[in-house]
Amino acid sequence: MRTVPGVRAAAAAGTLPIGGRFNPDGYVVEGQAPPTTTGMETQTVQLAVGPEYFHTLGIPVLYGRDFDARDRAGALPVTIVDEELASRYWRGADALGHRVRLTGGPPWLTHVGGGGSVREARAADAAITHAYLLF
Repeated sequence: MRTVPGVRAAAAAGTLPIGGRFNPDGYVVEGQAPPTTTGMETQTVQLAVGPEYFHTLGIPVLYGRDFDARDRAGALPVTIVDEELASRYWRGADALGHRVRLTGGPPWLTHVGGGGSVREARAADAAITHAYLLF
């Protein structure tokens, strides 16, 4: 897609914001007590995306880095979490290097970057947390 005339950016994604098709999943933060409730505060949207996803959609990477070639098969599993999730446990770049485990996901994901928050259904809806995984 990037080679098509007029295309400025392209990236792969399992779903897109405002698409209304998201499935929140549970998560655990290493070193934190497991949640005692089952409400949305213990859920995050798990999204599989490709490199350049944040740039393509105009979502800022607030600290750390985007996914890149270092994160391919055989590498340490990593995640980028949004500012909503990071603010629950860490302050900005202090989140880097910490690990989360997602229900049904790889055992532990090392946090390498922080993305801006996005809305999943309607722009007026409250934000839900996001954990991004590399395709």
